Amino acid sequence: MGRFAWAALAAAVWLALGTVSAQADRKQASELYKKAMRAYRAGRIQQALEGFERSEDADPTYPYPPLARIYHQLFEQGMTHYRDAALAYDRVGLLLRITPPGPTEQALYQAYYFQGLLLLKGGEYEKALRVLDRFLEVAPDFYAVERVHNARGVALYSLDRFDAAVAAFRKALEADPDFAEARFNLRSVYTRLSTYNEAVALARSGQPEAALRRLARLREFAPRYLPGRRLEAQTLARLGRTAEAERVFREILATDPDDPLTYGVRLDLARMLAGRGQTVEALALLRENLDRFPRIADERAKEATRKLLIRLGGVP
Repeated sequence: MGRFAWAALAAAVWLALGTVSAQADRKQASELYKKAMRAYRAGRIQQALEGFERSEDADPTYPYPPLARIYHQLFEQGMTHYRDAALAYDRVGLLLRITPPGPTEQALYQAYYFQGLLLLKGGEYEKALRVLDRFLEVAPDFYAVERVHNARGVALYSLDRFDAAVAAFRKALEADPDFAEARFNLRSVYTRLSTYNEAVALARSGQPEAALRRLARLREFAPRYLPGRRLEAQTLARLGRTAEAERVFREILATDPDDPLTYGVRLDLARMLAGRGQTVEALALLRENLDRFPRIADERAKEATRKLLIRLGGVP
């Protein structure tokens, strides 16, 4: 047998042994997993936890979610093991991406949903949204999809993104019109939006001080609601309280500089600074708008930015 034939045979044997070894690991892990599940169902949590850890050690390539779920349960019961649960879910998510489950293992994707619920409790709202969106992407036919949309709504609501939260809660109610939790959450969003709408009406009717009082109330329970903060800054500017208005404008930009609403905020602030002769900083804000939002849909704001750039000697 030639040298290359021997090499090919050796490679085949190595691969076969590797496959046999992997199968043995999977079998051992499966047995440990089943024992741990029996302990879990019997309420022997510590024994189940140790069993799931041993199962993962035996085959770290398979996305077993129960370890994360036990840590999650311990967090729910005693506010401990949050980081353990979060890391365990991250591991499962990574493995699900590397090796997507087959048709008979689709339930493994539910780990994303439970991870989203954990992250909501932990206040990690942006990450919760990403995880829940991933779940909807890979498991759109989940039997309780209304709960996923409701969880998304809670995350958006917590980020003061009220319009998006309303859409999420409505999707939950479209899936299950009797889902009381989503209906309650939707009413809560409308309470905040009604406060904002009252402030808008007061500002437009020539009652700026009354508008500011409503906006102060809104800020107490929705400090990240950017439309409310922008209206506050604009109202302060109209009252001649430009230092306060500038402070609020800058707080908005620091809160979420990539929100499309900040395009108008930069334009408002640039106008204010230009009026005080601070041309360099005004130009910097306008150019930042062009860099961050090259395809902004608001044509009026785009035209206003172009005209102000020309007036200040910048290049549109």
